[in-house]
Amino acid sequence: MLTSIYFTGLLLSLVNSQCFDPPSVLSRNQALKPVDCENPLPKFQNLKSSSEEKDGGTVNKLSGKSKDSMIQIDLSCTSSNTTCGRVMDTFITASDYLTNIIKFKAPINIQAAFTSFCLNLGECNKINQILGAAQIARYHQLKSDDGKIRLYPQALAKQVSTPPSSAALNPSDIIAEFNSDAKFYFQSQGGQIGKDEMDFLLVVSHELVHGLGFATIYNDHFNEKPQALFPSPEAAVYSDGRAKISNFLESIFDRYVVVKDGKGSLAAITDVFNGYVTDNKDKMFKDENEAIQNFIQSSQYQVAKDLLKTAQVEGSMEFVFDTKIKAPFSSLVLETGLKPYTPSSSLSHVSIKTYADTKDFLMTHEMGSGNSLQKLVSSIGSGNWNTAPYGPGLLAMLETIGYNLKQNPHSNITSDSSDTESSSSNSKPGNKGSNFGQKSINISWALLTSMGLIYYYVL
Repeated sequence: MLTSIYFTGLLLSLVNSQCFDPPSVLSRNQALKPVDCENPLPKFQNLKSSSEEKDGGTVNKLSGKSKDSMIQIDLSCTSSNTTCGRVMDTFITASDYLTNIIKFKAPINIQAAFTSFCLNLGECNKINQILGAAQIARYHQLKSDDGKIRLYPQALAKQVSTPPSSAALNPSDIIAEFNSDAKFYFQSQGGQIGKDEMDFLLVVSHELVHGLGFATIYNDHFNEKPQALFPSPEAAVYSDGRAKISNFLESIFDRYVVVKDGKGSLAAITDVFNGYVTDNKDKMFKDENEAIQNFIQSSQYQVAKDLLKTAQVEGSMEFVFDTKIKAPFSSLVLETGLKPYTPSSSLSHVSIKTYADTKDFLMTHEMGSGNSLQKLVSSIGSGNWNTAPYGPGLLAMLETIGYNLKQNPHSNITSDSSDTESSSSNSKPGNKGSNFGQKSINISWALLTSMGLIYYYVL
C-alpha cells in the first residue's frame, strides 16, 4: 500500500488550488503528488547546444522547436554529439507531425532525456528492454461541460478558453525519457532500418500522444499486482493520524470510455465510487491503512473487482467520440485483450487485434524491430493520408478530449523507394511474417501513466 504523505496544508477547494504531478517517468511509484498551484515555479532553463560534466560523463544539452514554434524541446543527452543531434532531429520531426494536425493555442514544452537506462537506472534487461516512456508532467483540475471536475493533462489545459494561470503551470508539459542502450534507427542517418533496430521516430511519435492525454487514470492504486480497477482516490490525513478517502478523480480521457454490452461508462462508474465517499462522509478512520481497508470491504470495491475482469475481455471497452465530431466510425476499441491486466498497456492503447493493420496502428501496445514509421505508413496508407501517422480514430479521440484540429493538414510522410522496396508483402503490420506485432520479437511500449493514491495532510 502507499503510505507516503505528500502534501501539508489545509484541505480546501480542490479546483485551481491544487494540481497533481506524477513521479519520475520510470518510477515504480504510481502516486500522484499534490502541488500548490498558487506558488510560482522556477522557469525551465533553455540551453542550446551546450554540454556539462555530470557524474563523470558528458551531458549534451540541446534545444529545438517545431517549424511553427508551437512545440519546444529541451533535450539532455549522454550519447555522442552525432547521436544527440539525431535524437533532437527526431523530436523535431515528431513535433512537426503533431503541429500538422493540432492547432495549438499555447506552446507545448517537452523535457526529454536520452540516456543509458542500464547505467543510470539498473534496467539492463535486453530481452524485455524498455525503449522509453513519456508522461503528462502535470494534471490540472478543470470543470468539464457536464459540470464535473476532472484531471486534464497540462498540454490540453493550456489550450482551453480559461487556462490555468502561468504560476500554476509546470515548466514542462510532457516529460520523456528514452533508452540509449536500445538499438534505434534514426531517419536522419539514412539507409535502411536493420532487422534488429527500432525506429526512434515511431517510438517518439507514439509516446508523445500519451503525453497529450491518451491515458487512463483507472488502476489498482493499492496493489502492485492489480486486483481491482478504480479512479485515483484522494485521502485526507489529519494531524492526529486519522484519515478518510475524500474523493475519486478520473481524467478527461476516462470520461469517454464506455464498457460495452450496456455496462455503462467509466464516468458513471466514477460516480459509483464517489457514492462511497458520500456514504462515509461522517466517518473517520484511525489511519490511512484503515481507511483503505474500509473501502476494500465496501460494495463499491466489488464494482472495481468486476471492472478488472471486464478489462481483460477482448473488445469489452471503447473510447466513444463526441457525437459532434466527424469520423468514419464512432469509437476506438481499447486494448483489453491482455491477461493479466497490464497497467502499462491495457486500456491506455488501442486494440492491437483491431488496429494493427489499419491507419490507427500507432497507438497499439506493441511494436517490432525492422519496420520504420515511413514503411508502415506506406504499407497501410492508400491514397491521400495527410494526417499520417495519425489515423482517423486517433484524431477523433484528440478532438473529443478537447484539442482543436487543423482542417487542411499537409502530407508530411512520403514513401521512400529504397525503404519500401526492402519490404516484402509480409512487412504489413498484422501479417504473421511481419515485424510489427510479431510475438517473437515484439516489445511492449513502456507507458508510465500518472496513477496512484493522492494524499493530503490536514492540520
